[in-house]
Amino acid sequence: MDLLVADRGSQTLLVCELRWMLQPGDPREVQNRKNACWQKTNQLERKVRWLRSRVTEALQVLEIDTSDAVNWHVEGVVIIDTFGGVLSRNPEYPIMTVQAFTQGMLGAASLRKFVSWAQSLCWLPQEHVHFRVVSQSMPLTVMGKNLIAHGIEKLCSLRVYRQFVEQTIAAFKP
Repeated sequence: MDLLVADRGSQTLLVCELRWMLQPGDPREVQNRKNACWQKTNQLERKVRWLRSRVTEALQVLEIDTSDAVNWHVEGVVIIDTFGGVLSRNPEYPIMTVQAFTQGMLGAASLRKFVSWAQSLCWLPQEHVHFRVVSQSMPLTVMGKNLIAHGIEKLCSLRVYRQFVEQTIAAFKP
């Protein structure tokens, strides 16, 4: 695991898998980045499962009282730097950007609340609020059909989106 965070108050251990990658330059690279994110999710799932059976040992290493180790929860999140364009295939292990992770960790009242908030995906950009899908006909026909390219158009600034993320943290009720 790349990062392990403990919260005595909510008796939560958070396993974080970190991945830094370059922004993709073409559709093939986008798919490669998505695959790398999904591989990280699979890796995280294995590590969380491994740690759940070893909570007492983890708490000992962290010098945390082990008398109530059975009450501790082990959760996980994948944190990506410079790419954030894919959903996790397992909703228990969200994939989020470093910025969203940082905002969530700073804004959540506990690690348990952070995990619930991250898993809810309420912090993701909302279509027709933060972005919209746009289509464009290409000047190319294949087998008598015009090709259409799909993309997204930003509808707000990064500052506005960050305010939205902060609001989702403050309003979140697990």
